[in-house]
Amino acid sequence: LDFYGKNIAQYGDSQLRIHQAFPGARGAIGYSAPGFLVVSEDVVKWHDYPGYAPEFLPHEVAHQWFPIEVTIAREEDGWLAESVAEYLAWRYLLEKDPAAARTMVARAMRDALAPEPLRPLSEGLRLFREGNEVAYPVLYQRGMLVWRTLETVIDRERVDAALREYYKRFAGRSASIADFRKIGEEISGRDLGWFLDYYIN
Repeated sequence: LDFYGKNIAQYGDSQLRIHQAFPGARGAIGYSAPGFLVVSEDVVKWHDYPGYAPEFLPHEVAHQWFPIEVTIAREEDGWLAESVAEYLAWRYLLEKDPAAARTMVARAMRDALAPEPLRPLSEGLRLFREGNEVAYPVLYQRGMLVWRTLETVIDRERVDAALREYYKRFAGRSASIADFRKIGEEISGRDLGWFLDYYIN
Protein backbone atom coordinates (compact mmCIF):
# COMPACT_ATOMS: atom_id res chain seq x y z
CA LEU A 1 0.00 0.00 0.00
CA ASP A 2 2.86 2.37 0.80
CA PHE A 3 4.62 1.55 -2.47
CA TYR A 4 1.55 2.25 -4.60
CA GLY A 5 0.71 5.25 -2.44
CA LYS A 6 4.06 6.81 -3.31
CA ASN A 7 3.90 5.87 -6.98
CA ILE A 8 0.21 6.43 -7.82
CA ALA A 9 -1.84 8.02 -5.01
CA GLN A 10 -2.40 7.44 -1.31
CA TYR A 11 -4.68 4.53 -0.47
CA GLY A 12 -8.12 5.88 0.40
CA ASP A 13 -9.28 3.51 3.15
CA SER A 14 -7.90 3.22 6.67
CA GLN A 15 -7.12 -0.47 6.15
CA LEU A 16 -7.21 -3.26 3.61
CA ARG A 17 -8.86 -6.47 4.81
CA ILE A 18 -7.97 -9.92 3.49
CA HIS A 19 -10.61 -12.65 3.65
CA GLN A 20 -10.00 -16.35 3.06
CA ALA A 21 -12.48 -18.06 0.74
CA PHE A 22 -12.69 -20.63 -2.07
CA PRO A 23 -12.73 -23.67 0.29
CA GLY A 24 -10.98 -26.67 -1.20
CA ALA A 25 -9.57 -24.73 -4.17
CA ARG A 26 -5.86 -25.16 -4.81
CA GLY A 27 -3.50 -22.45 -5.98
CA ALA A 28 -3.36 -18.67 -5.81
CA ILE A 29 -6.95 -17.53 -6.42
CA GLY A 30 -8.50 -14.24 -5.51
CA TYR A 31 -10.28 -11.07 -6.39
CA SER A 32 -10.31 -7.50 -5.18
CA ALA A 33 -13.19 -5.36 -4.02
CA PRO A 34 -13.20 -1.89 -2.44
CA GLY A 35 -11.28 -2.15 0.82
CA PHE A 36 -10.72 -5.89 0.81
CA LEU A 37 -9.23 -8.88 -0.98
CA VAL A 38 -10.71 -12.36 -1.12
CA VAL A 39 -8.06 -15.05 -1.46
CA SER A 40 -7.75 -18.81 -1.43
CA GLU A 41 -6.50 -20.88 1.49
CA ASP A 42 -3.21 -21.50 -0.34
CA VAL A 43 -2.50 -17.77 -0.50
CA VAL A 44 -3.02 -17.44 3.25
CA LYS A 45 -0.97 -20.56 3.92
CA TRP A 46 1.94 -19.99 1.53
CA HIS A 47 2.06 -16.24 0.77
CA ASP A 48 5.42 -15.75 2.51
CA TYR A 49 6.97 -19.01 1.31
CA PRO A 50 9.93 -18.18 -0.97
CA GLY A 51 8.93 -18.37 -4.62
CA TYR A 52 5.20 -18.87 -4.06
CA ALA A 53 3.35 -16.63 -6.56
CA PRO A 54 5.24 -13.48 -5.47
CA GLU A 55 3.30 -11.26 -7.88
CA PHE A 56 -0.14 -12.42 -6.68
CA LEU A 57 -0.71 -10.17 -3.66
CA PRO A 58 0.97 -7.07 -5.21
CA HIS A 59 -1.27 -7.58 -8.26
CA GLU A 60 -4.46 -7.86 -6.18
CA VAL A 61 -3.50 -4.87 -4.03
CA ALA A 62 -2.88 -2.78 -7.18
CA HIS A 63 -6.50 -3.40 -8.16
CA GLN A 64 -7.53 -1.05 -5.34
CA TRP A 65 -6.38 1.75 -7.68
CA PHE A 66 -7.09 0.12 -11.06
CA PRO A 67 -9.95 -0.80 -11.71
CA ILE A 68 -11.65 -0.23 -8.35
CA GLU A 69 -11.02 3.52 -8.28
CA VAL A 70 -10.50 4.06 -12.02
CA THR A 71 -13.04 1.73 -13.57
CA ILE A 72 -12.99 0.61 -17.18
CA ALA A 73 -15.28 2.28 -19.68
CA ARG A 74 -15.88 -0.70 -21.96
CA GLU A 75 -15.30 -4.44 -22.10
CA GLU A 76 -12.50 -3.79 -24.60
CA ASP A 77 -10.67 -1.66 -22.04
CA GLY A 78 -10.51 -4.64 -19.68
CA TRP A 79 -6.87 -5.20 -20.52
CA LEU A 80 -6.15 -2.02 -18.55
CA ALA A 81 -7.43 -3.60 -15.34
CA GLU A 82 -5.21 -6.67 -15.46
CA SER A 83 -2.19 -5.38 -17.34
CA VAL A 84 -1.75 -2.28 -15.14
CA ALA A 85 -2.05 -4.41 -11.98
CA GLU A 86 0.45 -6.92 -13.35
CA TYR A 87 2.85 -4.15 -14.39
CA LEU A 88 2.59 -2.50 -10.97
CA ALA A 89 3.18 -5.90 -9.30
CA TRP A 90 6.34 -6.27 -11.38
CA ARG A 91 7.44 -2.76 -10.40
CA TYR A 92 6.85 -3.60 -6.73
CA LEU A 93 8.89 -6.81 -7.04
CA LEU A 94 11.62 -5.01 -8.96
CA GLU A 95 12.21 -2.94 -5.84
CA LYS A 96 11.45 -5.55 -3.14
CA ASP A 97 12.51 -8.86 -4.74
CA PRO A 98 14.51 -8.36 -7.97
CA ALA A 99 14.98 -12.11 -8.55
CA ALA A 100 11.21 -12.65 -8.47
CA ALA A 101 10.75 -9.69 -10.85
CA ARG A 102 13.21 -11.28 -13.32
CA THR A 103 11.39 -14.61 -13.07
CA MET A 104 8.06 -12.89 -13.68
CA VAL A 105 9.36 -11.30 -16.88
CA ALA A 106 11.05 -14.51 -18.05
CA ARG A 107 7.78 -16.44 -17.65
CA ALA A 108 5.85 -13.71 -19.46
CA MET A 109 8.31 -13.71 -22.34
CA ARG A 110 8.00 -17.50 -22.55
CA ASP A 111 4.20 -17.71 -22.29
CA ALA A 112 2.69 -14.44 -23.54
CA LEU A 113 2.71 -15.40 -27.21
CA ALA A 114 1.62 -19.01 -26.66
CA PRO A 115 -2.17 -18.87 -27.20
CA GLU A 116 -3.11 -19.87 -30.74
CA PRO A 117 -4.46 -18.07 -32.56
CA LEU A 118 -2.78 -15.05 -30.98
CA ARG A 119 -5.51 -12.86 -29.52
CA PRO A 120 -5.33 -9.07 -29.40
CA LEU A 121 -5.35 -7.29 -26.06
CA SER A 122 -8.23 -5.19 -27.38
CA GLU A 123 -10.56 -8.17 -26.83
CA GLY A 124 -10.29 -7.23 -23.16
CA LEU A 125 -12.62 -9.02 -20.76
CA ARG A 126 -14.02 -11.23 -23.53
CA LEU A 127 -10.85 -13.32 -23.21
CA PHE A 128 -12.03 -14.64 -19.84
CA ARG A 129 -14.78 -16.53 -21.68
CA GLU A 130 -12.04 -18.73 -23.12
CA GLY A 131 -10.55 -19.61 -19.76
CA ASN A 132 -7.45 -18.68 -17.87
CA GLU A 133 -5.16 -20.46 -20.35
CA VAL A 134 -5.94 -17.63 -22.80
CA ALA A 135 -6.79 -14.72 -20.49
CA TYR A 136 -3.72 -14.98 -18.26
CA PRO A 137 -0.96 -15.01 -20.90
CA VAL A 138 -2.68 -12.34 -22.99
CA LEU A 139 -4.19 -9.87 -20.51
CA TYR A 140 -1.76 -10.28 -17.63
CA GLN A 141 1.56 -11.35 -19.09
CA ARG A 142 1.53 -9.74 -22.53
CA GLY A 143 -0.20 -6.70 -21.06
CA MET A 144 2.59 -6.29 -18.50
CA LEU A 145 5.19 -6.58 -21.28
CA VAL A 146 3.39 -3.82 -23.22
CA TRP A 147 3.79 -1.46 -20.24
CA ARG A 148 7.47 -2.40 -19.96
CA THR A 149 7.84 -1.69 -23.68
CA LEU A 150 6.15 1.69 -23.25
CA GLU A 151 8.92 2.51 -20.77
CA THR A 152 11.43 2.20 -23.62
CA VAL A 153 9.37 4.57 -25.78
CA ILE A 154 8.65 7.41 -23.32
CA ASP A 155 10.78 6.30 -20.29
CA ARG A 156 9.70 4.97 -16.90
CA GLU A 157 9.36 8.39 -15.27
CA ARG A 158 6.83 9.48 -17.88
CA VAL A 159 4.92 6.19 -17.58
CA ASP A 160 4.71 6.82 -13.83
CA ALA A 161 3.61 10.41 -14.38
CA ALA A 162 0.97 9.28 -16.89
CA LEU A 163 -0.43 6.64 -14.50
CA ARG A 164 -0.55 9.19 -11.66
CA GLU A 165 -2.37 11.68 -13.88
CA TYR A 166 -4.68 8.95 -15.21
CA TYR A 167 -5.62 8.12 -11.62
CA LYS A 168 -5.97 11.78 -10.63
CA ARG A 169 -8.32 12.61 -13.50
CA PHE A 170 -10.45 9.48 -13.42
CA ALA A 171 -10.58 8.25 -9.81
CA GLY A 172 -14.22 7.48 -9.12
CA ARG A 173 -15.02 7.43 -12.83
CA SER A 174 -14.69 5.19 -15.88
CA ALA A 175 -11.85 5.60 -18.34
CA SER A 176 -10.71 4.04 -21.59
CA ILE A 177 -7.46 3.37 -23.40
CA ALA A 178 -8.18 6.52 -25.43
CA ASP A 179 -8.19 8.49 -22.17
CA PHE A 180 -4.84 7.01 -21.15
CA ARG A 181 -3.44 7.68 -24.63
CA LYS A 182 -4.37 11.37 -24.38
CA ILE A 183 -2.64 11.69 -21.01
CA GLY A 184 0.40 9.74 -22.18
CA GLU A 185 0.74 11.98 -25.20
CA GLU A 186 0.37 15.14 -23.10
CA ILE A 187 3.09 14.03 -20.70
CA SER A 188 5.50 12.57 -23.24
CA GLY A 189 4.95 15.00 -26.11
CA ARG A 190 4.84 11.95 -28.38
CA ASP A 191 2.18 10.42 -30.61
CA LEU A 192 1.32 7.06 -29.07
CA GLY A 193 -1.28 6.01 -31.61
CA TRP A 194 1.14 3.80 -33.53
CA PHE A 195 2.29 2.12 -30.29
CA LEU A 196 -1.18 1.37 -28.95
CA ASP A 197 -2.49 0.26 -32.33
CA TYR A 198 0.38 -2.19 -32.78
CA TYR A 199 0.49 -3.62 -29.26
CA ILE A 200 -3.20 -3.52 -28.35
CA ASN A 201 -4.84 -4.41 -31.66
